Amino acid sequence: MVVAVLDIKSFPDFCGVAGLLVSVVGLIGTWLEARKARTAAEHAAAASQRMREDLDKFDIVRSLSETVAAFEEAKTLQRYGVWELLPASYSEIRMSLMTIKNIGPNLTNTHRRRIQSAVQTCSSIEDEIEIALSQNVTPQDVPLMNKTISAHILDLQELLLHVRNQVGQD
Repeated sequence: MVVAVLDIKSFPDFCGVAGLLVSVVGLIGTWLEARKARTAAEHAAAASQRMREDLDKFDIVRSLSETVAAFEEAKTLQRYGVWELLPASYSEIRMSLMTIKNIGPNLTNTHRRRIQSAVQTCSSIEDEIEIALSQNVTPQDVPLMNKTISAHILDLQELLLHVRNQVGQD
């Protein structure tokens, strides 16, 4: 009966149009799915980037914690006059601070200046200790050294809290 309604000659044209319509619908469906997949991939890439940034922040928090502990240890060694160990300690602290300054995410200029100030203090104290050791004398004004280090510890602790509070934020 359908054949009777359609003219036999127009049936191939009808099939061609129907095939074209099915192809267009399929193409649109494929394009929409590809767009969804692309959007999902972009979201996954963004989430992965945020995760990497958070891991970097955790590394900075860990490094800052270790640096604060190393500064505290240096103060204690200075109080007890264990000068031979201190140049290497200050060198390690300085390298750690330079790493933090250069790779720390979202550090303000103020934070970077404070870190640089701590680096310069480490360098100065290390030089002073090296000179004192070479002359077999005790470095001058140990309480002032420890007071300066304490100020840097406070700055680093503030920076540590700043970075830690950024974890999980964009």
